[in-house]
Order: sequence, then C-alpha cells, then structure tokens
Amino acid sequence: MTSKVINLGDLCTECTHLQSGNSFITNAPLDNNGKGEAFSPTDSVATGLEN
Repeated sequence: MTSKVINLGDLCTECTHLQSGNSFITNAPLDNNGKGEAFSPTDSVATGLEN
C-alpha cells in the first residue's frame, strides 16, 4: 500500500502518501453536492494524466 485515505465527512477526504507523509485534501465539486473547496477526486486523476 502506498497511500492512506481518510473520509473527513461532507464529501471530503485526506489522502496521505505513506513513505513521504505528504498529504492533500479532496472535496466534491458544487455540482456533485460538495463544497468545491479543494481538488475533486476527478481533478486529481486528470492532473495525474496531464503531460
């Protein structure tokens, strides 16, 4: 396992890379009943695919 994801409630998660300890927050976008206050999970995937 390389990461740990904690559900913070309100469609928000904290994702932590286990080896480095770096973390980031995701939040669902407004059109999916989230707050839109951070990258959405879909934003994170799209960012990872950009070249």
